[in-house]
Amino acid sequence: MTSHEKYRTFLHQSGKKIGDKGWQLDIPIGIGGMGEVWKAHNLKGEEGAIKFVHEELLMDQFAKKKFFDEVDSLTRLKHPNIV
Repeated sequence: MTSHEKYRTFLHQSGKKIGDKGWQLDIPIGIGGMGEVWKAHNLKGEEGAIKFVHEELLMDQFAKKKFFDEVDSLTRLKHPNIV
């Protein structure tokens, strides 16, 4: 079974509150081998995306590095059409 076959069902649900900053999940954007991505909003009305990494990858050093490299790259992007 490939990772894409294994992860066909989203583990989270619309409306779920995430963290202590007032974020709430809206709709799923995508799912794949690393995890799932959701469109979300917060109490201030700001929109964003939240990525959940699959549990078994949390201890994988390569997967962790890949995730944090992605975060680093995204924080450097500046454009009005990027949330």
